[in-house]
Amino acid sequence: EHRAEARSVERLLRPRSVAVVGASRGERSIGSAVLRHLRDGGFMGEVHVVNPHADAVAGVPAYPTLRDVPGEVDLAVVAVPAETVESVVADCAAHGVLGLVVISSGFAETGDEAGRERQRRLVSLARGSGMRVVGPGSFGVLNTDPAVSMNASLSPQLPRPGRVGFFAQAGALGIALLDNVVRRNLGLSTFVSAGNRVDLSGNDLMQYWEEDEATDAVMLYLESLGNPRKFSRI
Repeated sequence: EHRAEARSVERLLRPRSVAVVGASRGERSIGSAVLRHLRDGGFMGEVHVVNPHADAVAGVPAYPTLRDVPGEVDLAVVAVPAETVESVVADCAAHGVLGLVVISSGFAETGDEAGRERQRRLVSLARGSGMRVVGPGSFGVLNTDPAVSMNASLSPQLPRPGRVGFFAQAGALGIALLDNVVRRNLGLSTFVSAGNRVDLSGNDLMQYWEEDEATDAVMLYLESLGNPRKFSRI
């Protein structure tokens, strides 16, 4: 179990290709920000854009749906309205995507039944297809390893490489701490913003970090423990 969960997290944090679903020509859109940060951070893998209304975004060719993207896609960053997330996840499943970072909000955190039902369908579809999910409502993920150099997040700057892994359940705190990390020139190995934490948890990340040669210590901000016994064991 430990090895399997560590490997599933590794696929999220060391992808060879990333598709940004929802990047548009508007500079202020969330998807465009993620695309810009991926490129500015010097991501070492392939970057694709999914946008049915554009042929290219910021010089990157755009495809109508994720099913149209050529080749394999390891990670999809989803930044579309909550009502359309389910169809995007279905496309990801059909294309064999390994992991999702869902930045979109409008799920169980809204408190209404429609949001909770959207979240249930998202989890059911992703698990049925073997995809790991970060979010929804995630701030994104980072990996500072020069061989990866991935800033698939809303943070405009990628921290310098360091020996600390960081997992934050609350987006606001994650944003504030990442800003401080960059301002103080501190280093991180990897960062994950959990959002609603429907799948990937602090326990999963700790099992990955235990196997990760780039990480010596971890920093966790948790508002709850889904499995306290497992947390204590790890």
